[in-house]
Amino acid sequence: MYSSSQQISQLLALKMKESKLIKHAGLDSTVFLRIYILGLKIFGPTTIVVILFLVPVNASDVTLSFLSKDLVVSEIDNFSISNVSPRSTKFFVHIGMEYLFTFWTCLLLYKEYETVTSMRSKFLASRDGDIEEANGRLTNHPEQFTVLVRNIPRDSSDKSVSKTVGNYFKENYPHEYLCHHVVYDVKSIVKLVKKRHSFGNMMDRYSKKGNDTLSRRSGFLGLFGKQQTYLEYYQDQTEKLDKKLKKKREKILEGPEYMHATAFVTFKTRWGAAVCAQTQIDQNPLLWLTSRAPEPRDIEWKNLSISPLSITFRRIFIAILLFALISFYMIPIAFVQSLANLEGLEKAAPFLRPLIEW
Repeated sequence: MYSSSQQISQLLALKMKESKLIKHAGLDSTVFLRIYILGLKIFGPTTIVVILFLVPVNASDVTLSFLSKDLVVSEIDNFSISNVSPRSTKFFVHIGMEYLFTFWTCLLLYKEYETVTSMRSKFLASRDGDIEEANGRLTNHPEQFTVLVRNIPRDSSDKSVSKTVGNYFKENYPHEYLCHHVVYDVKSIVKLVKKRHSFGNMMDRYSKKGNDTLSRRSGFLGLFGKQQTYLEYYQDQTEKLDKKLKKKREKILEGPEYMHATAFVTFKTRWGAAVCAQTQIDQNPLLWLTSRAPEPRDIEWKNLSISPLSITFRRIFIAILLFALISFYMIPIAFVQSLANLEGLEKAAPFLRPLIEW
């Protein structure tokens, strides 16, 4: 379930102009939000037409009134197509509405595809996602020249993934390869970075107050050590954390064991990146897996450490769950529906009649 803040942010996103939304959240997020609007455009008019035309047509017949003695029929069933007599000319109204709804849906899908294509063209021709300032010329975006490479094998002679990537692409793409960046395991400094951010926020808070009268001791729980103002205390703590983070970063950058088997490889041309991303670059199809790099704002860094084999197993597991859900979802629905209809439940299970009447 979404929290109230998430719901508010979604409503604000729907009210924003598409140009601002693309600049703020990216093209993919904007297109995703347009799916909701497209659904309203399709089902809104369809619902109105059904209520104005199909419901009166269905209600004008009396088929279910003759079958009510043999079947459990609710009043709402009189507004459905089951109330229309067999071989009635009223079915032509339903057939005509089906063609109308199909035409309306296809028309909106065509218009939406045209709009999204235009948005993508303007986005590629814009700077920093500002489609209002697009001048029709293709603008350089870093993700257009970059390829995400996963499942990089470690060389037995040199355990450095960075050198392996550099040597491989210099040899196979000597004219197109520009540079690369290996993904590092930085779990060991995540807590320090969060702590550094919190100290930075506290420094900003006390610097804005401009009140130097509040003080504390620098030792454990503020009980020991020299007396300092809160601003001085957080400044000292920030400097200490910066030194720790610097040492940690140097250790991570110099240690091959911190390198993931994932890297971002940048090419000199879009053509080189496109060729590398769309072709198998190694004899082993499970190694050197390439794909187009996402936008920087769309990268989920913690997911880059997941192996492709694990991703494959997860997809298979989700596919099996989805198949089971689609195949057997009628069983719980039928059970719940039978419980919801007391008259049908009483006929199906007469021994429950005292409980139902009670």
